[in-house]
Order: sequence, then structure tokens, then C-alpha cells
Amino acid sequence: MTGRLAGDPFSHLAEALRLREEDGDIPGQVSAHLYASRAHDHQGNHAKALSSSREALRLARTLDAGPNPLVPYALNAVGWELAKLGRYHQALKYCEGSVALSQRIGHRHTLPSALDSLAYTYSHLGRHAESASSYQHAVELLDELGERYRKAQTLKHVGDAHYADGKPAAARQAWTQALAILNDLRHPEASTLQGKITAGLSPS
Repeated sequence: MTGRLAGDPFSHLAEALRLREEDGDIPGQVSAHLYASRAHDHQGNHAKALSSSREALRLARTLDAGPNPLVPYALNAVGWELAKLGRYHQALKYCEGSVALSQRIGHRHTLPSALDSLAYTYSHLGRHAESASSYQHAVELLDELGERYRKAQTLKHVGDAHYADGKPAAARQAWTQALAILNDLRHPEASTLQGKITAGLSPS
């Protein structure tokens, strides 16, 4: 990591990682690498994000076996960055692994993100029906967790997947459900979504 300027998130992450390494805190090191991966992802540097997420996964796998959510988190991070780099077939293995492990250990907070990454990967492999199904599963979990904005965003993706699969009626139904939530939240994205639905266009 480069840069030690005040306000540089990577300098803070590097310092946090150093302290956790000194303490032998493996879970803390995993979390630091995952935060670094997310920061690189937000900057569009998916190669560096992938490197950080791979290190997080390597470390997470050294922890004791059991219901450890850090492994599915890291699997998902690796899968997502591979997908963002266009390496969809490789991404699929990690995304499917994250979903399966999240389900096995019963970690509901990991699963929606894992399903989202899996659905994104499916969509770029042209497997639109499977993409819609994965997004829909994530919608149901987000509903249970009470995450309404994320539910609306994911419903938009459900609609996009149905639209790409040649099912405009199912697409419109999902987009309309998303719009109802955005209107209820008084979110500014509602007007844009309404305009695209009215025009008969995919809201992507």
C-alpha cells in the first residue's frame, strides 16, 4: 500500500493491519484485508481488491473450523472481484462456495451479498433465469432482515434479469415492487425508475 497522507484510507488500514499482525489477531487481519478490498473496489481498482480479498481468504482458512462467517465473506469478496475483472467462470466457483457455506453455517447476513454476487456472475454468463432466481432469494432474505433499500435495489436486478431472459411481464412486476419501496422511502431514485418503467425500458 502506498501513500501516508492524512485522510488516506489505505494508510489507516495498513496501520490497523500492522497492529493486528503484532497481536497475532488473525480475525482482525482478515477484516483489515476485507476492508482494504472494499476500499480498492470503490476506487475501481479490482486487481488490488482481488489481491486483498485473496489474502483475507487465505488467512480466514487458517482459523479453526466451525461456523466462521469470515470464510464465506472472503469467498464472496474474491468471487465479486473476479467477476468485476470479467473472469466469470472463475468467479462462479467462489460465489457458489460462499452461498453454500453461508447456508451451511446459517449466516443470514452473509448470504444476501453472496447471492447478489452469484446472480451478477450468472447474468454475465448469460444464465439469466438462474440470475433472477438468485436475486429473488436475496430479496426474501433482505425482507426478513428489514433492509428495505437493499431489497428495492435487488428487486431492480430481479427485473433486469427477467428482462434479459425475455420475460417483460415478470420484469415489470419486480420493477414495480422496487418502485413502491422507493416511493415509500421517498428516495430520489424512484422518479428515475418510474420514468424507465413508463418508457418500457430496462432500469439498468
